[in-house]
Amino acid sequence: MKIEDEIIIKSKLLDGAHDIVLAHDLNGNILYINEAACREHGYTREELFNMKISDLDTPESAALIKERTNEVLRNGHAKFEVEHMRKDGTTFPIEVSVQLFEINGRTVCLAVNRVITERKLAEQKIFQMANYDSLTNLPNRRLFMDQIKKEIAKAKCNDNKLAVLFLDLDRFKLVNDTMGHNFGDILLQKIAKRLKGCLIEEEILARMGGDEFMILLPNILTPEDTYIVADKILKAMQGPIKIKDIELHSTISIGIAIYPEHGRDDDTILGNADAAMYCAKEYGGNRYHLYTSSINESVSRQLVLENNLRQALENDELVLYYQPQLNTETKQLVGVEALIRWIHPEYGIIPPGEFITFAESTGIIINIGEWVLRTACKQMNEWLNRGYQPFRMSVNISVKQLQQYDFAKVVYNILEETELDPKYLELEITETVFMQRSDYLLKTLKDLKEIGIRITLDDFGVEYSSLNYLKKFPIDALKIDRSFIKDISIDPDDTAITSAAIALAKKLSLNVVAEGVETEDQFDFLLEQKCNEVQGFLFGKPVPVEQAELLLKKVKGLD
Repeated sequence: MKIEDEIIIKSKLLDGAHDIVLAHDLNGNILYINEAACREHGYTREELFNMKISDLDTPESAALIKERTNEVLRNGHAKFEVEHMRKDGTTFPIEVSVQLFEINGRTVCLAVNRVITERKLAEQKIFQMANYDSLTNLPNRRLFMDQIKKEIAKAKCNDNKLAVLFLDLDRFKLVNDTMGHNFGDILLQKIAKRLKGCLIEEEILARMGGDEFMILLPNILTPEDTYIVADKILKAMQGPIKIKDIELHSTISIGIAIYPEHGRDDDTILGNADAAMYCAKEYGGNRYHLYTSSINESVSRQLVLENNLRQALENDELVLYYQPQLNTETKQLVGVEALIRWIHPEYGIIPPGEFITFAESTGIIINIGEWVLRTACKQMNEWLNRGYQPFRMSVNISVKQLQQYDFAKVVYNILEETELDPKYLELEITETVFMQRSDYLLKTLKDLKEIGIRITLDDFGVEYSSLNYLKKFPIDALKIDRSFIKDISIDPDDTAITSAAIALAKKLSLNVVAEGVETEDQFDFLLEQKCNEVQGFLFGKPVPVEQAELLLKKVKGLD
């Protein structure tokens, strides 16, 4: 075959490719383009050959392109996502895979660009559904909690103050009961619009659920700054609201808490703003109230718990409870999740929600996490040795644990020490781990996979829901958060999100688990959607080891 014929054949093959293929030199001169490049960008070949590769980049992408170009020059290759611009000025996202070649003494960049518009739209849709309230289009609780964490971190670094306003409509239940839920929904929409009109761009308004709203005011100087906003809201609520020829007057109660005076973390600030709001209601509503320490005496209990937690491990006050996980179709046991409880000598059983955050912030979670892993593996091996039907043991892993440079080795040593086969261990991580260094995290997860451990992404949909992470990291299963399962029978948003998550898992060949299943209606929906596994009170609450063994003895009777 002649060289000219070979070149023609290769060129036609590239022209038939669905992806954009182009080559350019280090000065940005375009040397080759295929038909897809012309089609996607809207230019003719002649036009593209007279352009620089940078002419296709959006202005916003300039910094990223420069960074990635340097990466290509260093490593000889790179892979990244960026926006390209069409001839008509519209943009579209692409995934770029570029390599350096030497051709006749000339350095050439060969790029294969895949248009990822559908993938980006899918990511945006999942994020929108998971983080915005469908009724008011305001940020929901999940997004608000994410924002307040970020703003607290900024305020801490810059020694600034911020404020949270907790808003609750007065006598809204009466409106719902007398006028109907549709009327109530319209009222919420109109009130949300009024509240939004009281704020400037940097101030964040969210609907927390029902008739509760939350406002975040960053960079305040004094409490008086919050009073100005609160007065503005109360004044905006004075005018009548007209719905279907009916005029009604609605009032609102507002609780105010300020960082750092009233709390140094999101949970404390929100809890104190909530307490202040109820105080406003007790005084008749239609007013605001600033938090004071006398409102909530439970703060002292939290301080006691934080101090006592340091000795809890030494005093053998921590125990594991176990909750069953079942195959959705057969209802056969496939696993148990190990859940920590603190048996406090004064307060009794304390759930993890009351002490895990503190444990993570102080680093105590490392020791607690190792104890949980070792105890769960030891118990699992004991059950297997006693002849119980094989299943897997799920253990939650915190971000702090994954950040250990030798975490995979720690897990391996515990498996060796407890003589547990790695195939029986499942580690559950949350989407928040993706905020960490992805290269280091990827290596840690790959090391764990090489050991033979199963990795599950817990609380799926709550944080980032990036499809890119699911492709990049060695994940075996998705676990749909209980907040979506809770109302799947009555909330169209949660129904849609759960269906989308299950469908996504299937397409990526991932196992999918639903947690927080409490009713037959929820189970029937998940069965219909072909969710692989379920977990929740409907099949068993978390129980201590003695009660868990009773379940194992009659596991074949689960139906």
